[in-house]
Amino acid sequence: MVQGKRQKKNFKLKKRNIIPEENWVVVKNTHEPLIDEIKWAKTQEIFGRNIRRIKPRLKNDKTVALFSNKLVCADCDAKMTYTYSRNGNYKAYYKYRCSTYNNQGKSACSYHSIREDELETIVLNEIRKFSKIAVSHSDKLVSKLISINNRLKNKSDGHIERKIRKTTKELQAIKPKVDVLLSQMVSGNISETMFKQFMSEYEAKQISLNQELIEFKAETSNARADTDNMKNLVQLFKDRVYIERLDRETVIDLIDHIEVFKKEKTENGFIQRVDIHFNFVGQINYNDFESLKQYMVDRAVPSKKTEQMQIAN
Repeated sequence: MVQGKRQKKNFKLKKRNIIPEENWVVVKNTHEPLIDEIKWAKTQEIFGRNIRRIKPRLKNDKTVALFSNKLVCADCDAKMTYTYSRNGNYKAYYKYRCSTYNNQGKSACSYHSIREDELETIVLNEIRKFSKIAVSHSDKLVSKLISINNRLKNKSDGHIERKIRKTTKELQAIKPKVDVLLSQMVSGNISETMFKQFMSEYEAKQISLNQELIEFKAETSNARADTDNMKNLVQLFKDRVYIERLDRETVIDLIDHIEVFKKEKTENGFIQRVDIHFNFVGQINYNDFESLKQYMVDRAVPSKKTEQMQIAN
C-alpha cells in the first residue's frame, strides 16, 4: 500500500503537488497475495539465477553451480566466485572463493575458500536434521521457527487492535477541530496566518496517524504471513526427509544465503565455520532443539527402500 504520492498545499486549493518517491509512505503485505511468498521468491530466483553481477564458471554440462549466488564471504560480505583447482594428483575439484580476494588480493580481504563437495555434505546434513524434526515434530518446529524469526513477539492481535482503535479515534477527533478552526477564521477571531499554521499542524498529524494505522494493520497481516511461511518451510523440510543428494531446487527452496568463514588452523588441522541462513527465518541454531536432539541421534529415518521392504513383509 502506497500513500503520500500527492499532497495539497492547503485545503483551499484543488491542485496537488507530486511528492518524490523516496518520501512516499510504503507499507508491504497489507493485501492477501495471489501466491505465497516462498513460491514468489523461488520463481524470482529461478528467473534471475542466470543473470548475476558475478557470473560463476559453469560445470562441463553447462548447468548452474549448486550454490551459485548463495554464498557470501563472512568478512567482507562479497559474493563468492565459483571456480576449480587441482590437487597434488592433478585431479580437478570445484570450489567457491571470495570475489573480493579474487579480484583485489589480500589487501582487500583474506583468503576465504571452500570446496563444493565439502559444503554440500555440511548443508545436506543440516537439512536432514531438520527434516527429521519436521516429520515427527511438525508443530514444535513451526513454533520454534516463529520464535527464532522473532517477528511475532509482542504483536498479539488484541494488542494491535487496541492500537488501531486508539489511532482511529485520534483521526476522527481531528475533523471537529478543523471545523472549529474554520468557524473561528470566518468569524474573524483568528488571523489567516494563524489559521494556516494550525491547519498545517492538523494535516501533518493526520498524515502521521494514517501512516501508523496502515502499519498497525500491516502488522496483523505480517503475523499471519509469517506463520504461513514457517508452515511452508516446515513442509519443504518434510519433502526432503529421504533426500540423498543435494540439488539446485532444494538449495533455492530452503536457503537464503550461506556465510563462509576463513579456515582456522588448530593442533589437529584446520576447521572452518559455515553459517546457513534459511529462507524467511535466517540461521537456525541446532542448540535450540535440546529436547529433540536425542531423538534425532537415536532414531534414523528409514530409506524408501527399507520402508518398501517393511510394507511388503
